[in-house]
Amino acid sequence: MVLISDYIVVRSRSGLEECISQESPLCPVCGKPLKYRDSRVRIYKSYNGRKHLLRIRRLKCGGKDGCGRLHNELPEFIIPYKHYASEIIENVIDGVSTPGDPTTEDYPCEKTMQRWAAWFSFYCFLFEITARCLRKQKLFHLRPIGKEGSSVLSVLRLEGTGWLSFLIRYIYNCGGRLPAGNPEAFFRRENFS
Repeated sequence: MVLISDYIVVRSRSGLEECISQESPLCPVCGKPLKYRDSRVRIYKSYNGRKHLLRIRRLKCGGKDGCGRLHNELPEFIIPYKHYASEIIENVIDGVSTPGDPTTEDYPCEKTMQRWAAWFSFYCFLFEITARCLRKQKLFHLRPIGKEGSSVLSVLRLEGTGWLSFLIRYIYNCGGRLPAGNPEAFFRRENFS
């Protein structure tokens, strides 16, 4: 999975959206250039549960030294393994959208919002570490943080929207991943015993 931030989304007459990348992404596993292989359709939802069909590229790690793995190229407004746009998930995590809001009255449902909150609290430590590393590398600037040991993630969240897709893009593009489904179930598998 590779997430990109420099792209254009074009809508065809049939309603199918296509993500046109302006980047030359590298393989998150071995760092070699990725080559276009084919494309596939990805579904994502916006507010009120409206479904969008988006054509995304599938890229293959090529070259003699490459690992040969396939990667889906996602625009940063889509979080891997989530069906809703990142803005909606971020608003739920930040408490901007609640089950009582008219825009989220039916979609996403309250149970989905609870799952997102549980997902975020499970990976909160990973998001904090990622934010600290990126700040140390001066990849983004924040207003001064209070005392030493304060949460960089909480200050980043106060800076405005887009913090979730920003952090997830760097996690995935550096070879990390956030398992799909219930994160606790991933670690209860027998092969981790």
